[in-house]
Amino acid sequence: MKKIFSVILMFTFMINIQAATAIKNYDETVDVTKEYINDFENNSKYIILKQEMNIPFIFKNGKVEYSNVFNGNGGLLNEEEYNIGKGYLYNGLNFWLVSDNSDYKIVGTKSDIENKNKTEEYGIRVTEFVKSTARVTGEGTRLNPWEFAKRQFEVQLKVENGIVDAVNMSEYIMFITEGDTDGTTVTGKDGYAFDSVSCTNSQNAEYENGKIRIKNIFANTECTVKFVNPEKTISYKEEEQTYDVKYSGYYEIDAYGAQGNGNGGKGGHTYGKVRLEKGTKLVINTGGKNGYNGGGSGYYSGGGSTTVKVFENDLMIAAGGGGGKNGTAGGNGDSLGGASVGAGAGSDGINRGGGGSGYNYSYNTNCSDCYTGENTCKGGTISYNCSNCHTGENTCVAGTEEYNCSSCYTGHNTCVDEEQTTSTCETWTRTYGDHFSGRNDYVCYGSGTWGLSYATNTTCSGRNAQKTSSCEPFPTGTCTPGATRSISCTGQCSWEVCTKYKTVTVKCATGENTCKYGCDTKTNPCKTGHNTCAYGCDSYYSSCKTGHNTCKYGCDTITKPYNSGNGGSNLLSDKLKNSKSESGKRAGNGEVVISYYKEEL
Repeated sequence: MKKIFSVILMFTFMINIQAATAIKNYDETVDVTKEYINDFENNSKYIILKQEMNIPFIFKNGKVEYSNVFNGNGGLLNEEEYNIGKGYLYNGLNFWLVSDNSDYKIVGTKSDIENKNKTEEYGIRVTEFVKSTARVTGEGTRLNPWEFAKRQFEVQLKVENGIVDAVNMSEYIMFITEGDTDGTTVTGKDGYAFDSVSCTNSQNAEYENGKIRIKNIFANTECTVKFVNPEKTISYKEEEQTYDVKYSGYYEIDAYGAQGNGNGGKGGHTYGKVRLEKGTKLVINTGGKNGYNGGGSGYYSGGGSTTVKVFENDLMIAAGGGGGKNGTAGGNGDSLGGASVGAGAGSDGINRGGGGSGYNYSYNTNCSDCYTGENTCKGGTISYNCSNCHTGENTCVAGTEEYNCSSCYTGHNTCVDEEQTTSTCETWTRTYGDHFSGRNDYVCYGSGTWGLSYATNTTCSGRNAQKTSSCEPFPTGTCTPGATRSISCTGQCSWEVCTKYKTVTVKCATGENTCKYGCDTKTNPCKTGHNTCAYGCDSYYSSCKTGHNTCKYGCDTITKPYNSGNGGSNLLSDKLKNSKSESGKRAGNGEVVISYYKEEL
């Protein structure tokens, strides 16, 4: 593509005098740049307005590259301006190189344009204001130009139950340039809705229209995007149930009506997609085989319809099947009950429930007392309640009686008594022994008195022994010390001896006695009381004293079978997309399945 030449003008005269003192802050740099552009009559030469002419540098994937996207006006910048205003380049200016095949031109004075060859080392650059976080590299020369780029940050993106569309992966490392608001598209798995996004390092991310955007990024971060599956199966209950919408988007709803009772017609099926906003509440009633939610009554109830309402309006109704074995399917019926065959019709279903079946009509014929069994009976009198005491009374109390009593009922007695002398004395007699003789010797002590110095001592023994003795008179008066005198003594001992011992009678001295008292016994059935009883029976006449009667009453029964009910008709709201209605798809009770489809169709 042919590159377009652009003539760039610059006031070098003003720079050396004014810029050094004028440029003090960011706002002043804006004014200085405007002076270069707006005060010069040919300012359009400094600005490349056509997009195809722009050849800016940008920072992408860690490298400085060209980009063909550039919107906005430029300013003027040269080496001298860089030297005096280097600070504001870092604080506020981004840079685009403008080049062509002609010589560069610079301004010496407002009226003098000086040509400069493009191969010269120094050249001028066009700039645009950017945030204070802009970066600049290079020396600002022709051979090493300034290259301005916005900061770029690494973002580790993790998607739970989904993918980053650009790479079809659940985890992706990407780089976002400061100020970039394009966002990254993420998609949840089928049936999964966006739930939340959170980032580290205080970065603030939002989700909108399928894209994740990080507002005002200023640091590397890790962001986790969560998709969740809000699908719910609402099974049969005999009560109103609800589904709370937590995520805005399109939902798929499958509803099934209940089958009619008695193996009746199967319930209908409805399907559709509908846009639901977060906070919406669906009100659901599932039909029952027992007729819950609109099934008609009868011998077999019609199946109840399954209803889904939003804001009190019907979103869809899956019809119930007709009751009874020939009940028609729910989905495209009229909900009529089965007609009567003589015993009552079934009631119609309501709210698109199936009609109930009619009732069977039965009647009896050929009735007989002996419809089954046989009778071989013959009559006669039958006795009952027979008793040995049919009349009278019996007050007897039985007891045991003794007879043939004996002190030696058992054992024997061979004892013989004897008289025996004991060792106990009954009579004592005193006996005297022989006389004895002896002497007593006395001596005179120094005091002139007599004292006994020797005496004969005889001891008597035996029972109650006694001794009698007599001696000559012993010396008296004073005596000559050392003098002696002997006197003679005589005596006799006596004692008691037994002359009669006591006798006793010893029982059973010989032999033995093993006798024990005892009696013969017998039971007396009427030891006390009396018995006036006489045998007898009650009696009655029986028509079947012999033989048997197994007859049972019965009849032939004729039954006219019921008429089955008709299924109801499905209903679909015009709010549903891609909806469909089917007949006879559900056996058993009703059910609703709600699943998330996607944010937008």
